[in-house]
Amino acid sequence: MDPIKDGTEEGDVASDKEAEGDDGIEVSAGNVAGGNHASHHKCELTFRIPNR
Repeated sequence: MDPIKDGTEEGDVASDKEAEGDDGIEVSAGNVAGGNHASHHKCELTFRIPNR
């Protein structure tokens, strides 16, 4: 988390794009593994971060 905070100003846009990509991957993996509940919770958290 240190490098992310350090490069927040430089990689602000990259962080947003990365978060979106991670979201889709996590959701897909969760659905396949049958962890929809966990996926949903993580989705909300990830969505709240970029919204800030």
